[in-house]
Amino acid sequence: MKHKFQGRETTAQTLTILNNWKEFEAYLFIQGCDQSKCGSFTKNLQAQCSLNNDQYPKTLTAAIDALNQHRYDPKYFESKKKDREGRNNNNN
Repeated sequence: MKHKFQGRETTAQTLTILNNWKEFEAYLFIQGCDQSKCGSFTKNLQAQCSLNNDQYPKTLTAAIDALNQHRYDPKYFESKKKDREGRNNNNN
């Protein structure tokens, strides 16, 4: 991956590009997660960021770890329960 700034690329610019890419990967991963399971997690991150308290994970590994530690939202379990009840009603 080669990026150029005004014809030349410095080591500092290369590191900035790589760090920004890693942060962008982590952001996309979090935004792409199942919102019924982790919607409160992403909304909390967005709220904190809007208050100048950026707590978004900075790497993909950190994002995966953060989502693994997050307990699924109650909305997810309610949805699963309704699905089971719907299937049971259809079977009867």
